[in-house]
Amino acid sequence: MRTPLVIELALLTLGFFGLFAPRPGGAVDLKQLQEIAELQAQIHSLNLVNHLYLTKDQASKLLALARENKALEESGERGLLAVKGPYVQALQSLRDELLKVPDPAPDVKKSFNAEKEKVDSLRESFEKSREGMVARARQVLSENQLIIVSEYKACLIPIKNLADPSRIGQASDNSVALRLLDKARTLPERKYLANKEKALHKLVEKLSRFYEAEEIPALMETISKTFDEARAMSDADYELKKGELAKRISPKEMEPRTGKALNNAIARFLLDPQAIVVLEAAAR
Repeated sequence: MRTPLVIELALLTLGFFGLFAPRPGGAVDLKQLQEIAELQAQIHSLNLVNHLYLTKDQASKLLALARENKALEESGERGLLAVKGPYVQALQSLRDELLKVPDPAPDVKKSFNAEKEKVDSLRESFEKSREGMVARARQVLSENQLIIVSEYKACLIPIKNLADPSRIGQASDNSVALRLLDKARTLPERKYLANKEKALHKLVEKLSRFYEAEEIPALMETISKTFDEARAMSDADYELKKGELAKRISPKEMEPRTGKALNNAIARFLLDPQAIVVLEAAAR
């Protein structure tokens, strides 16, 4: 299994390239380690794909993107071969210079910066191309599937929560909120007030994975006011507005933990070359 290009480029510019190279006299079997890493990556993708319940059309589209990403990585690796040697040489020259003086000579700094710029440019070009593929992959997945991806933690044995098929259809519906509001309206005032704080914290705990920490206080206030408002409404007004009320205290109608973290998860588990064998099976 090859080191993913984006990681190799990052390690190269951060100075970690070769960190896990075999040491003289060492007993590390790199081929076996690569095989283990490859199998683990495939299982990580498989556990996610198995519980996204992809249609064959979705699987086929993701498979095409994963193959496109593989071709991009192979092209990038050829480019990396051209810049890696000179960059390593520039690093060695910089190190040798720093062993002599605390401030490197201008020509050494200039040479190092020129080679580093080539590596940075290659990485930026690769990441830009991959971002386009990830954006297309996001269009293939439904909102609820994206929520599953955003919450997925790599595992070899599927966790119980992930393996629950109902989650794919319930990730962001309002049914739980509606039941809670309905129940709150039926409670006597004394019982409602006695249990409100406990129920509020319990609900916030369930919703917290959809919000940042600084959003929680405002969320608690919104939920509290929403329950009070629901209780104060007439039956007719409540029937008209309960959907709106439930929406206020339900998970955001957007992908939780959006942005780069979600994009990285899509790239790692669905577009990585190791996901190809998994998506081929799903597309059949």
